[in-house]
Amino acid sequence: MIDSVALTERELRARVEQVMAQAAALAEQGIFLTRHGVGVDGVAIEYLATDAEHAQRVLEDRFGQFATICYRGASNHTFRPFRFASRLAEGHELHVFYGLPRNGERPGVCQAFETERAVIVSLTLLDWRGAKTLIGGFVAVHATVVLREPLGDRIVIDDAENRSRRHWTKALPAAPGR
Repeated sequence: MIDSVALTERELRARVEQVMAQAAALAEQGIFLTRHGVGVDGVAIEYLATDAEHAQRVLEDRFGQFATICYRGASNHTFRPFRFASRLAEGHELHVFYGLPRNGERPGVCQAFETERAVIVSLTLLDWRGAKTLIGGFVAVHATVVLREPLGDRIVIDDAENRSRRHWTKALPAAPGR
């Protein structure tokens, strides 16, 4: 049995090129295409937008006659938990060291919860929700939290993996202006 199709392969590619040509203009309107290409049922478009209803209307008006359109969320960024490798305590400051990946990730938030026996550290990165490349490596960075009390003998627990982390015994060089 042979199924008939609405568009030929050449026509599908032309439609995908039509979508790609409008991606920058759509981004200016706050509609970010995260995926567009030939899908099982023709052209498939996935997008992010803070105003989902408006974006859906715009995309339906432009591409609805030949595309399946799917909303993926409001933001093209998200926070995600991230592990750190080691730490250093200096008085009330606790520094955690980690490798920032090289695929558009940016430092997020570092916070600590203190108990009598431990300090639990949660580190997050700001990460891109869209397509990724396979760029390898990392940039060595650190984050600092201020503790209520000096660390002393308390252990430091990495919340991302629920593991204690080793410590450095040598102080960091002073930052300019410190």
